[in-house]
Amino acid sequence: MTSEAMRSVDSQAGTLGTVLQDVRRFLPRELVGDREWERILECAGALPAAGMARGCGFEFRLDDPSPAADFFVVVEPQEALAQYYIEQGTAAGTPATGAAAALARHLALMDPFRRDSVAGWTDGMTLEYDVAKVARNRCPAPGVFLRIRQWRDAKRREPHPCDPVIAAAGIAAAVGWNRNAEEERAVERAFRALPTGGEVAHIGALPGRRAARAVRLLVQRIGWSDIPAYLESVRWPGSVSSVVSALGVLADLDRRFRLSVDLSAHGTGPRLGVEVFVGADWSPVDDWLRTDIRDWKPVVARLEAGANCLAEKASGLRAWPRIERLYGPEGVHLLYMGINHVKLLIGDGREARWKAYTGLYCGRTEPRALSTARNGDPGNCGNGEP
Repeated sequence: MTSEAMRSVDSQAGTLGTVLQDVRRFLPRELVGDREWERILECAGALPAAGMARGCGFEFRLDDPSPAADFFVVVEPQEALAQYYIEQGTAAGTPATGAAAALARHLALMDPFRRDSVAGWTDGMTLEYDVAKVARNRCPAPGVFLRIRQWRDAKRREPHPCDPVIAAAGIAAAVGWNRNAEEERAVERAFRALPTGGEVAHIGALPGRRAARAVRLLVQRIGWSDIPAYLESVRWPGSVSSVVSALGVLADLDRRFRLSVDLSAHGTGPRLGVEVFVGADWSPVDDWLRTDIRDWKPVVARLEAGANCLAEKASGLRAWPRIERLYGPEGVHLLYMGINHVKLLIGDGREARWKAYTGLYCGRTEPRALSTARNGDPGNCGNGEP
């Protein structure tokens, strides 16, 4: 690892692009080609190296022969990356009504010491950059997914300390939208329809896309048998049997589910995502940090055999998970790479297709989530990445 990249990681003063470029050799080219890599650097390379503090992530379309990826970072309140976005959104010349300014205002409100703080119901966010299908020299505003704070203890049965309407109004404000009463009622109905034990992990919006406005809920801790009833409760207009059929490729594997549901003033949209995680248990530690290729080989093999994943994408996924020690003039750094989940996408006018989501971290010490969990902090109980 080069001195410049090591110093960027250690001081968080350099750019994320410097760090990513140095670990590029470990990323399978079946998943991220050289031209596609330049697009990621074009959109996210100028972010501060602090973006590596919580790890970053990649999204791949498994049926697409193009080795392209979308990219995301995790932002925690009052950390260096959050301050970067606040400065970007408040810089001279930034439109006060734009997405960058709205994001800056929300990040400022996550300060728990403010009287108008939102920290009581949201404690972090993921920003997703669309890169794969976006023209060169165009970097739209990132999607914003607010992590919902969860409370689980003997005194509080309900996991959500916020009103669903407040959450809907909060994500609208975070992306620069006006409030919409019908949209808020749709979000409220989706919260109320949760099965026992179910929870909303994130509430998000994608202001940079040209699609119709919608709020996206990520619903987790929902069992296989709960999925049909929940989709019917929120009046999803698609075919529930088609979802069950498409998920049949992974039918007898040990897995968990998270639903991605779009809600608008017109009700529940036709697009549905079903995220699939390996193993039976949720954890404070994101799945890409606590699973390895032995966990994911059966999933990748099933998707490839069922013509849901191209052979080259399957090869890339099998090569992704690793832990490396990187040696250089500044000492030793650790590289963690893993698969977080796969996702079935259905009902948006196309045939059902699958995506994969992976994570990457590079630092002098192990990822903070691992050390925090080891010390007994319950964290956010496995919210993971969107």
